Amino acid sequence: MENKIKIYTQITPEVPMLYHYTSQIGILGLINNKKLWFTNIYYMNDSTEYSYSLKVIKETLHRLYGIGKDLSMFFPNRYAIEPIFSFSLSEKGDSLSQWRGYCPNGGYSISFFDFDNQDQVNLMMKTHNMYIGKCVYNPGIIDEFVKEVIVELSPENFVIEREAALRQGSLGKWLGQCYTKILSNTMKYAPLIKHPSFEEEQEWRMVANYYVNSLIIPTRANISENYTFKPYHIHIPAEDLDLKFRPGKNFLIPYLEFQISNDETPIFISEMIVGPTPNSALAVLACKALIKDKKERVLSSSIPYRNW
Repeated sequence: MENKIKIYTQITPEVPMLYHYTSQIGILGLINNKKLWFTNIYYMNDSTEYSYSLKVIKETLHRLYGIGKDLSMFFPNRYAIEPIFSFSLSEKGDSLSQWRGYCPNGGYSISFFDFDNQDQVNLMMKTHNMYIGKCVYNPGIIDEFVKEVIVELSPENFVIEREAALRQGSLGKWLGQCYTKILSNTMKYAPLIKHPSFEEEQEWRMVANYYVNSLIIPTRANISENYTFKPYHIHIPAEDLDLKFRPGKNFLIPYLEFQISNDETPIFISEMIVGPTPNSALAVLACKALIKDKKERVLSSSIPYRNW
């Protein structure tokens, strides 16, 4: 059976051609400056999606593992900008819903790599310790995601190891190490969990995570097996990074810039699709001139133009 969980630290043949939707200003900045903009996870188009991801993980941990507030109390809240940034891509390069959602005034979908050219993206990912993963939407797959990626133990093995630690008198140490790992994986991989209503987008995300884990230290509450936990944060606030800001609909959007190509080498374009427009032929010609296209890499959307 096909593995539904897809997470990679480099672009490999298992990663399909992916597209990023952007505006005219976005495409000019990308081509001329050779930088990708990674948006802070709390400021994506759906402002509640990271909170949703954390909520789903909390509920799944409680349902499958019996883990409750003793761990979830250390999950982040909305009163700080966590240093986690994401760059959105889609398996669909010509999607009506995404043209409407991300390029309502006209735009482009652009692919930066294909099976023959992955070096630029892979070097950027390696330099900044990024990963790329396919978003998960289905509750059944999310259960497997929590088991394999967040806890790294099945519920059955979790119980076995917990009972063994209890017999050996090392339950507190084991819980501290286990909870530290779960919190670290939650912060790192929660951006890949999305609400089922967005499944049509077939989204992948490239993630830059600067959240260095909190160490969760157990403190014996009494002579029973009950413990309380105290976090020792090793945390890089987003404000300490080289944050940039761009205008949003209602507030400023924090983001980070990452160089995808050096000054001498042009950014590699595998394919560019010009969104629905009343003058598609002229729009395609302009993009061909912009990227000096000689390989028919610029295409026009097959979706009829509508003034949304």
